[in-house]
Amino acid sequence: MSSPKLFSAAEAQKQLTVEAAVHAVQKVGWNGRKAAEYYETPRTTLQCRLLNLQPGRHGGKTKIPSHEENGLADFLINSSDIGIPLNRQHCAGVIVEMNTQLIKLCTVITLM
Repeated sequence: MSSPKLFSAAEAQKQLTVEAAVHAVQKVGWNGRKAAEYYETPRTTLQCRLLNLQPGRHGGKTKIPSHEENGLADFLINSSDIGIPLNRQHCAGVIVEMNTQLIKLCTVITLM
């Protein structure tokens, strides 16, 4: 089970103000310019949110599948919660192990 994404207080505040601006436009009847000005959010952000546009990903494709990435994140968070100190070497070891298992799985699938 993957953990929900954790936000800092500033990120949570920003998200709440954008949602309040969207609510003001959709439910209260304000225009986009007035809501963006009142809630101090960028107009383009408000327009994209009103049109349900999701920003694209930046960067290249990830090296590991998303379910493996979520599993790794869960492992790191759970290890931190129970007090296991993790450093770069520990994390690199887990990633290398996952990568070798993934390569073995891919070679077995291609041989079939």
